[in-house]
Amino acid sequence: MKELQDIARLSDRFISVELVDESLFDWNVKLHQVDKDSVLWQGMKETNTEYILLNLTFPDNFPFSPPFMRVLSPRLENGYVLHGGA
Repeated sequence: MKELQDIARLSDRFISVELVDESLFDWNVKLHQVDKDSVLWQGMKETNTEYILLNLTFPDNFPFSPPFMRVLSPRLENGYVLHGGA
């Protein structure tokens, strides 16, 4: 809950979070802004992509184990994104 409240304070700047099915353990995160000098930002501009949609699933023993993160959209290729967006 603390992490969600911290992110809510930043939501109008560059990130927003929605709970999936009202679960504190499953978040959809919209990343609205990335480094403007990055290749990713250039690609987002070229394709008129407004945000990157991520899904985070938190384990029961969080924060001792990290959340699982995957990219839902847009489909990213190359780099370290695995099949299925993981």
